[in-house]
Amino acid sequence: MTEANDTFVARATIERACTLRLDIYSYPGGALEPEVARIVDTSVPQGTHEFRIEKELARDGFMAVLTLNGEEHHLHRLQQHPG
Repeated sequence: MTEANDTFVARATIERACTLRLDIYSYPGGALEPEVARIVDTSVPQGTHEFRIEKELARDGFMAVLTLNGEEHHLHRLQQHPG
């Protein structure tokens, strides 16, 4: 994930066409259960794809979770959960 202007950009290189979902997990106001913001949920072809995430959401987020075909998960820690 990289910073660009007033957004962050998540890049994913996909080897085969699949269904891709990107979620950002956060703990607003010290909540015990995470809040999930769905960034994208779509079919994508093979290749590199970029998804823009609002800077505030990326900064407040704890974890980015990329799910492929509803079962393969890739995690990217955004920051340490304070709890």
